[in-house]
Amino acid sequence: MKVVCLLYLGLFISSIKAQNMSTNDPFENRVILNHYSLQELQSIQQTDTLKFNKIVYYFTKSFIFEAQECLKCDPVTSSTFDVSKYEYLRQKSTRYTRSFGKYGFKLTLLSIDELQYKLPIHYTK
Repeated sequence: MKVVCLLYLGLFISSIKAQNMSTNDPFENRVILNHYSLQELQSIQQTDTLKFNKIVYYFTKSFIFEAQECLKCDPVTSSTFDVSKYEYLRQKSTRYTRSFGKYGFKLTLLSIDELQYKLPIHYTK
């Protein structure tokens, strides 16, 4: 029994490390790479540092993601969470917070006013 528990603990810790590693490096971030090819991202980094920083900030720091326990679901993780699907909820001057218990997370979107970097979509609201 102890061996099985230790095995599960080891797998859990390694999966957390893998999730964190994939979100720290924008060139390995699955969500960013769903929106930009690796070549596009490398080109943007070389030619337009500000745009590159905006992209990385938007997909990794423009929100607060909190994993929550969920029963009978395939939980969303921080490494697979795509903020662009929830952008329509972002408010101009107040943070938007909502629990998505069915999917196992709580989301807080920073307000547009407090974003360090804004994208063109933020100027139209």
